[in-house]
Amino acid sequence: MEIKRLLHQERFTIAGAKKRLSGRRGAKPRVHLEAKPEPTSVQKVEPSAEPEDLQELLNEVESGLRGILSILEETDRQLGKQ
Repeated sequence: MEIKRLLHQERFTIAGAKKRLSGRRGAKPRVHLEAKPEPTSVQKVEPSAEPEDLQELLNEVESGLRGILSILEETDRQLGKQ
């Protein structure tokens, strides 16, 4: 749920959400009543980028999304057991 909140409510990028969560390992997620998005770094791809660079970026994005999906699915499974 924390990942979903960071991505959808606070509008973090996948990389920004990973960075935010990596600092919270072992800590309980906080619920913000008035969440304000924090600036995140965005990787810009120049129009002149090589196709290999674009494919690498797409592969990274896909990998990140698959990781988030597996976390969400595991959370759903755990919530279903309660």
